[in-house]
Amino acid sequence: KEKFKLTSGAKEEQNLIVQLTKVGNDETRSASFALKADATVRIYALGEKNNSRRQMADFGWIINARTREKVWTMDADRTEHAGGDAKNCLIDEILPLAKGSYSVFFQTDDSHAYNDWNSSPPFDPEHWGITVYGEGSGFTMSMVERNAAVAETDVLAQIARAGNSANIAKPFTLDKTTHLRVYAIG
Repeated sequence: KEKFKLTSGAKEEQNLIVQLTKVGNDETRSASFALKADATVRIYALGEKNNSRRQMADFGWIINARTREKVWTMDADRTEHAGGDAKNCLIDEILPLAKGSYSVFFQTDDSHAYNDWNSSPPFDPEHWGITVYGEGSGFTMSMVERNAAVAETDVLAQIARAGNSANIAKPFTLDKTTHLRVYAIG
């Protein structure tokens, strides 16, 4: 497997689709993008592995924004050591994605994150988080729409990206008894 090395500012920005880096303690970040055609992406993510439970403490994932299906996750078993403390890990993977809309997430726990390390930091602390790049000779940035909002159909009410202690209501009315799909994350 070819290793992806970030060595210069110009190369880092080439084919950059999403970058959620320098993620601090107790943070969850997200960004969205749409692909106008099938494409291959490279995922470069640094996080924290809980070695005693073989689970991730700081990690990223990608979902299909329309179906909410998880299409990629930073699985502890596929990571490798990222330098510094043994819990620092990285993943550098190639992923084919179909034309469509996607949301990228990165979440940290309450300790050992960017600029607040409780043990030795990784060799590339500036990239603590997740970065998605376009990959391959057929990829061009014209295939990407950044910050693409998914045009949801048949949505009666939606509350998205509510902050801490938010109290938001979106009332709606039904004319008859029906089945509803409720999708919630909290």
